Amino acid sequence: MIAKGSPNPINSYTMDFDKENQELQVTWEYDAYLEEKFNTRYYDSFLILYNAMENGGGNQLVMNDKKSSLMSGKQNVEIPKHRKEVTYEVYIFFIESYGGGNTDSLHLGTITI
Repeated sequence: MIAKGSPNPINSYTMDFDKENQELQVTWEYDAYLEEKFNTRYYDSFLILYNAMENGGGNQLVMNDKKSSLMSGKQNVEIPKHRKEVTYEVYIFFIESYGGGNTDSLHLGTITI
C-alpha cells in the first residue's frame, strides 16, 4: 500500500497504454456513496508506477505531472522510453488539494513496457 486514508472510491477501472505516445491512461468509475460520505469529489488523483525490479532498464518511480479530479474519471501518465522491457506495479490514490486528506491507494495491477 502506497497511501492510507479513507476508502478508495474506485469500483471499476481500465488501463490502456498508447505505445506511440508512451502514455498510460487509466479510466475509472467510482462509488457515489463513498465519494459523498468522505467528500472526495474534488480530490486530485495520483497515479504511481513503481518498478520494483529496478534492473537498470527503466525509472524506478513514474508519476503523473498533471492531476485530474476523482469526478473526471481519467488520468494519464507519460512513461519514458526504455532500452529494456520494464514491468511496473500501478497504484492510484486521491488527495485533497491542500493536503487535508487522502484515500487508500488501490493496486491496479502491472504493466510491462
